Amino acid sequence: MGETVGIIANQPKVKAGCFDIDSSDKFARFTDILDCYNIPMITLTDTSGFLPGKAQEHGGIIRHGAKALEAAYRATVPKIQVVLRKQIGGAGMPMGWNLFNLDMNLYWPTLEYGLMDPKPACQFIVRREMERDPEHADEILGTAMEEFVNARTPYAMAGHLWADDIIEPCETRMYLIRALEMLRSKNPELVQIPERKKKHAVSPR
Repeated sequence: MGETVGIIANQPKVKAGCFDIDSSDKFARFTDILDCYNIPMITLTDTSGFLPGKAQEHGGIIRHGAKALEAAYRATVPKIQVVLRKQIGGAGMPMGWNLFNLDMNLYWPTLEYGLMDPKPACQFIVRREMERDPEHADEILGTAMEEFVNARTPYAMAGHLWADDIIEPCETRMYLIRALEMLRSKNPELVQIPERKKKHAVSPR
């Protein structure tokens, strides 16, 4: 097409694709640049969430992560997401979230979605049931995990209208080109953001 597009991608080989303090700031800064110059934004998502640990907590990962969330929410440029594999935890929100004015949401069949990994999530959900019947705790946990995973397949998520389409990896380029052509005439003034009623949003510092 010969046009400029901003691409943001997670690297699962480095910190499992997690957002840390530095990457959160980098994401926020780059997103602001794209929004400033009205450059379409494509995110290739494969993240396991925000990086845990004392160093991150003491350094203010919540504050820095909020910068990424705020920048993604504020941007009014065309926004397209392709979830390659994992979209787990709060870090999946700035990469692409329907409530953050996301225009096109595409899933690969390899999607893994959730607010946290299945095992710790299910251990928390069925904890009391496992305590009441310790002899069958493993069976209870296994059943819960199976139900948890089945409810978060790409097809189940698409059934709840979280995705516009489920595509094969080889179709990605074609879908992105079509989406960019469709969104070429997107009018930022029509994006309904409550903060537009104010002078400006309060950015996390």
